Amino acid sequence: MQSPALAPERALVPRPILRGAGALVLTASVVCGVRAMVYDATNAFRNAGPSVFPDSVIRQVDEIRREVAPGESILLVSASQTDGSWYTRLFQRALYPRNDVVVRYLPLSARDVASVRRVWSIHHGLELDTAPKSLALQHPEDLGALPAMPDHAFLGSVTP
Repeated sequence: MQSPALAPERALVPRPILRGAGALVLTASVVCGVRAMVYDATNAFRNAGPSVFPDSVIRQVDEIRREVAPGESILLVSASQTDGSWYTRLFQRALYPRNDVVVRYLPLSARDVASVRRVWSIHHGLELDTAPKSLALQHPEDLGALPAMPDHAFLGSVTP
């Protein structure tokens, strides 16, 4: 005879019913997860724009590509490390891998420009600012405004 402490307990719910309920919960979770993934993927690809590049930036990049030879490095000078840094990285990405883009922020001294130009063999520069303020660009050409910012993109040759 077994002692009452060692006697097997009787479950309130039989094991086959518990296993069936567990399988039902697992199946419902998988079905809901797959449906949510399909919905999210469909929503992301259908509603996403064709490009992260605004039309005005695409036109500016096309102008830069017409002026700057493939493989040539470009000095990109930006007035801002906060708002303008998104456009700085956007231009850097748009021109890669055709051109290396060396990013510097204002204020930029003549010695800094000479050092960067010497190390990277830079002949062209791009400045993102309200007006070309750096001493790096000669004869800057206004390529137009950046979307939702007062800054413009200016392209010119870099001073020797």
